[in-house]
Parts: sequence; C-alpha cells; structure tokens
Amino acid sequence: MISAREAAFNIVLQFEQEKARLDILLAGGLTDFKADPRSRRFARNLSSGVIRHLLYLDWIARQLYRGKFKKMLGKTKSLLRLALYEIIFMDAVPARASLNEYVNLAKKKLGFKTSQMVNGILRSYLRQKEELQPGKIIADPLERISVLYSFPLWMVQRWEKYWGLEETERLCRAINEPPRFDLQINTLAISVRDFKNMLDRNEITFRESRYFDNMVTVEDFHEIIAHGWLEQGFCSVQDESAAIPVHVLNPQNTDLVLDICAAPGGKYLQLLQNKPQMAVAADIDLQRLKRVKENVTRLKLPGGYFVCADGRNLPFKTRFTKILLDAPCSGLGVIRKHPDIKWRRQPEEPASFSILQQEILQSAATLLKVGGQMTYSTCTIDETENEDTVNAFLKNDSNGISINQPAEKFKPFEQGRFLRTFPQHHNTDGSFCVLFQKK
Repeated sequence: MISAREAAFNIVLQFEQEKARLDILLAGGLTDFKADPRSRRFARNLSSGVIRHLLYLDWIARQLYRGKFKKMLGKTKSLLRLALYEIIFMDAVPARASLNEYVNLAKKKLGFKTSQMVNGILRSYLRQKEELQPGKIIADPLERISVLYSFPLWMVQRWEKYWGLEETERLCRAINEPPRFDLQINTLAISVRDFKNMLDRNEITFRESRYFDNMVTVEDFHEIIAHGWLEQGFCSVQDESAAIPVHVLNPQNTDLVLDICAAPGGKYLQLLQNKPQMAVAADIDLQRLKRVKENVTRLKLPGGYFVCADGRNLPFKTRFTKILLDAPCSGLGVIRKHPDIKWRRQPEEPASFSILQQEILQSAATLLKVGGQMTYSTCTIDETENEDTVNAFLKNDSNGISINQPAEKFKPFEQGRFLRTFPQHHNTDGSFCVLFQKK
C-alpha cells in the first residue's frame, strides 16, 4: 500500500519523463492507488498543483540547490517539487510535518544521502521564504510573470504582443486559479427547477449561470459524482464557454446537423437536446467517437448517428442546414483545467493548427446548404488559430460563405464580428466562436 504522496510522486515523475497528458497519467496512477476518496483527492490535487506551478517550484529549488539544477536527477526534482508545492500552496498539513514526510519518502525512493539534501533544501526554504519572491529578485517583467505564474516564457511573450503586459499578467493569474465545475442540465431527463431543488435538498452549494438558464456551477463536484447524477443522465460537465457555439447555432427540429471533430462530445450532447431532425457526429478517432456514443446512451438522448471520418475528407453526399466545427487546436484556453498543456505545447504549433483548421473549414463549407449556418469554434485564445484562421479561410473560400452577426444576447462575449471568452474577464475557459452563413 503506497501513500498519497508516493502516488503523486509516481505521477509527477512520469510526467517529467514522458510529458504525457495529465488526465491520462492521473487515471492510470490513481487506478492502482487503492485508498479512500479523501486520499485519492489529495494525491490528485497534489500532482495537478505541481504541474500547474512547475516553473515557480523549480525556480525556488534552483535558488537553494548548491549545484547545477539542470543536471539534478528527474526523481529528485519531482520529489522536491511535490514537497515545495505542499509547503507553499497547501495548508492541510503543517509545514514541518510535510517536510518530515518528504524526507522519509526521499529515503525510501532516493536513498539516505539524497534525503539529507532534500531535508537541507526544505529547511532552507522555511528560513528564507520571505526573501525568495520572484517579484523581488527578477527584474525583467516578462520573466517575472513567466516564473511567478509558471508559464513558458515564449507563451508570455506571445500574449504580451497581443494584449500588453498588464492584461497578460491578469490572464496568467486567472488561469492559475483552481478550476471550477459547470454542469449542463439535461432538460430531457429533469427540469432545471427540479435539478436545482435536488441540489438544495442535498445541501450542495451552487451558482446559477449568468449566461445560460440550464447551467449551474458547483463548488464540490465530488458530491455530484457520489450521488450518481452523471450516470443517471441528469447532467454533464461543460464549461460555460463551451456551450456558446451550440447556442449560437441554435439547431431546430427541422435541421440536419453535422458535428465535425465531435469528440469528446460535450457539444454533441448539447445539440441533441434541441431534437434536430438529424444529427451526425463525425470524428477521426474511433475510440473517442465510441465514448461520445456511450455518453449519448447514458443521457438517454434521442437519435444521433456516428461516423468515423477525417474532417478534411468527409464522406457525405447529404447537405446540412447546420454545421458545428469545434476545431482541433492548441487548447491554450483550457489550461486552467489542463495545466499540462503549458509544458506540452511548442511555439510553432498554433501555426500548424491553423493550416489544419483551414483545411477542415474548406471541407465543411462544401457540405453546407445554401442559407445554412456553421459555427467555427476553438478552446484556444491564440489569434493565429482564431481570427487569422477565419480571415485566411474567407480569403480563399469560393462557397459563398460570410460572417453573420450573432444575436444580441451574446453581447458579453462580442469582439467585433467574433465571440471570445477570457478567464480574467468572464471567469470561464478561454474560447473563440464565429457564425458563418452560406449566401
């Protein structure tokens, strides 16, 4: 039986070695961790927190380590990151008690000599923590933001060119806040009123959405899981920003709807609740498409067809009145929920995604009926994948596509012809959406 800290150590070390998706590492690492829900939650929060604050933790360790930090073994780095994160950011255990726990873990995993070094570094931090502040030591403002909020320097530099220094710092600070959990109520299974009453009866604190009547935000998502309401089909997890494209598209019961790049399926579940005449989910990944189908079954939603296909070469003869394209992207808008994205992305990737996005847009446009509408959306805040992609598509398009102004109710998200959300302004994930129509 391993401890929660050892389980988190294994996850963080695996991320250091592989840079794999954190959600996959957590699923694998916690499957074998047979413990009570509280310990599993502690291990999850600990490992996720380390990845979220990775650069800041490394900066602290580098100030205290007498040697070349770059050459430190990955195992030692991973353990130090966990220890420093728990001492700095978590208050469930007193700092001295946490220190002792990690010194003992270091003895077990790294040997006595390394445990002495870990002990020395952690005790030095407790003595010097008031002086070890990036804001006091780092002069360059972009480097300071990079270290303080743990974002790669190239990312901070890119955002500063878009929005300036002050707005970039606000963005980084907002992204680093703990993720919240928005729920979309399945109104085909339960009324909004009854669902909220159910939350009240079970003393689950929630906040009503500012934007959508059938959405709420809960403080304790584990209570939702414990009551089995996801399995019973009463609700699904979806950020408010992710709900925008389907609301903009507004499918009706006479529409033929195509959802391109449908996985993981949140938007497809949403549009099926509008009961369109026909709805097709297409995705290149067969296994992810199967999970979309499983979720449709879980929510007991009517209809739905599933086609495994590349969005650049869609195999349909049918023309659709509504098309939803939630395009593959860098995911820079959802770092709050997936902090590993910070370290898995490279500076050249937004441009590569933009090329792919334009190809899928061109393919989708040929399947849209005259008079039909199409939403293009992403979960990134990068202009290369958003405004630049749309402008390049319109410049090269020969299908009579133009941009439609969205309805007045979407005014809070409006930026010119586009809809955008930012964590620091809307307290949502970062996203982009535009509504097209074929004239």
